[in-house]
Amino acid sequence: MKIKEVYFKGFRIFKEEVSFSFDSEYILFLGGNGNGKSSVVKYIDLNLLNHIAESDLSREHLINRDSTRCESYLIFDHRGETFKSELGFKKEGKTVTTSRKLINVTTSEELGCETSQVVNLLAEMFDPVISQHALALRQNSRAI
Repeated sequence: MKIKEVYFKGFRIFKEEVSFSFDSEYILFLGGNGNGKSSVVKYIDLNLLNHIAESDLSREHLINRDSTRCESYLIFDHRGETFKSELGFKKEGKTVTTSRKLINVTTSEELGCETSQVVNLLAEMFDPVISQHALALRQNSRAI
């Protein structure tokens, strides 16, 4: 599996649209405190493994404080095909709803749109070691 691109708007520190392309073999995030380096890594963890870090006690903390919604996706190649994993949050009052979708870009097929369905499909895609790690994270941490 190779991550190709990450896009989000309204996620943590990123109020405006931002995308990162991962075209190189090595990726370096460089910046001062509070510039979003950890947010990118947390997003990848959240999108692929459905894991919320202990420091983000609720989905509300994932939405930029000046926003009411977060739109995001992660594009990755896996076994010769390209996939897009979409993840969104919408805040209405004190309620935060989550939306998910997994699309096989190569075939234009929508593979899943329920959180548990998408998480299970992603876990099945990865090798057994990563799948076991994802399962352990889901069992031992707070999932969205």
